[in-house]
Amino acid sequence: MGQETLRLKHEKVTQSRRDLQRGLKEGKEKQEVAVQQQQQQQHAKGAEDRDEANERVLRQFDLASKFGPCTGMTRLERWERAEGLGLKPPKQVRDLLEKENTRNECLWEGRI
Repeated sequence: MGQETLRLKHEKVTQSRRDLQRGLKEGKEKQEVAVQQQQQQQHAKGAEDRDEANERVLRQFDLASKFGPCTGMTRLERWERAEGLGLKPPKQVRDLLEKENTRNECLWEGRI
């Protein structure tokens, strides 16, 4: 009867140890998933901030009267016209307009 009791205690301890290890492993996996999600959110926020900053630069270009009127043409056409007239439009604007996901329509397009 003493050996049976020891065997049962040993099984309980062994099972408790397995449960603890399983719980630690699951906790570590959950933590890794949480870290990955946080990194993805930070990356997405960084991209949103960058897009917002880029759009702000383009709106400033739209509002700068020294490059001529912007109605009836795209931002890129206006930039090229200003460049052709020697008005020195910002190179950053052209670089932004050459990206695929940049809106090429003037701020006032469809409003006036």
